[in-house]
Parts: sequence; C-alpha cells; structure tokens
Amino acid sequence: MASMTSDEVVKWAEQLPPAEQQALITRLQAVVKQPTLNQDEWQSLLKSITIHSPAAAHFSDRREDWYGDDGC
Repeated sequence: MASMTSDEVVKWAEQLPPAEQQALITRLQAVVKQPTLNQDEWQSLLKSITIHSPAAAHFSDRREDWYGDDGC
C-alpha cells in the first residue's frame, strides 16, 4: 500500500461527493473515539518507556540550585 501525506488525503476527500464526505467524517470520528488500548495495555506501554537510570552525579534537586536563592 502506497503511503499518502495528509495533504493528499484531504485533496482526495475533497473530490468525494458531499454524502461520501459526510460518511468519511462520521467514520473518522468513530475511529478517533475508539479506545485503542485497554488499561492493562496502557500500563504495560507506559512501563516499557520508563527510564530506569539514576540521575547524573551532578544533578541537584534543590530549587536554589536551579533558580537562585530568591526563588525566581
């Protein structure tokens, strides 16, 4: 299947008769509303992208080191 840019898809959709454009809009809205992953799948995905490495040795979690002593 050849890939299309979003601009090409829009140009193609603009050539459809109004009834087919509306059907396409309805279908796309339904696709967008469908959850693609259940809760367990989301949690697994989030766990898979979590970085488990320590912060750099020179990292400071003190606000004063990041923004100065005045808190700004």
